[in-house]
Amino acid sequence: CLSVCLSFCLTVFCLFVSLSWERLRAQEHGYVEGSQHVRATRYKTSRFDTSIFILQNAAARSEWPVTEALCRRLADAFASKFQDEVDARQNTSRSKANGGQDRAGTAEAA
Repeated sequence: CLSVCLSFCLTVFCLFVSLSWERLRAQEHGYVEGSQHVRATRYKTSRFDTSIFILQNAAARSEWPVTEALCRRLADAFASKFQDEVDARQNTSRSKANGGQDRAGTAEAA
């Protein structure tokens, strides 16, 4: 028996429904696309559901149990950041177009 903790998180697109793993719904999560260096945006919202499998040996299960709180933290970590990125870019563009002035007409802090 291994005394070292082994824990892996495997994410794959969802092909079928089962109650044995965490499932993230399409449009509710995202990822960094591999071609982010040639795209206008770094993040992308997923168009498909994603399955998350947690694989652990007994030592890891004892050290890092898979709980509802952990599943929520994983879902939060996978939450799509695409719209936040688009909004931030638009705010930066508006600020530059206004000559560095905010809506009240005062200079923005650096």
